[in-house]
Amino acid sequence: MAINTDLLGLLVRSIFSNQLPLYDYNSANKVGYKQDTTGHMPSRVDSGENRGLFLKHWMHPTIDKAIKADKQLGYNFYTENGKLYSFLPDDEILKDKNRRFTEIDFNKIK
Repeated sequence: MAINTDLLGLLVRSIFSNQLPLYDYNSANKVGYKQDTTGHMPSRVDSGENRGLFLKHWMHPTIDKAIKADKQLGYNFYTENGKLYSFLPDDEILKDKNRRFTEIDFNKIK
């Protein structure tokens, strides 16, 4: 029996939607992000102390598009304290001894 992945994704999102936000509005508000004319918000913070932080939660329905876009631009992916970040390989933040980034390999995402 084939599993309808769209329905499965909807079910999983509906189960978790009451327990965790799919988008980090607090961090987005701190850097002044607003919805565009289509109602969308940026996927990640592009400057400041939280630069590189993904604002979309792992369960967000379009997180894969944001990851693919950053991959195409040459970004590498990291986690810190359960949050996803992306940086270019030579980003100075990766040398900050006060930060504890763990690299993630998303090579399987095309």
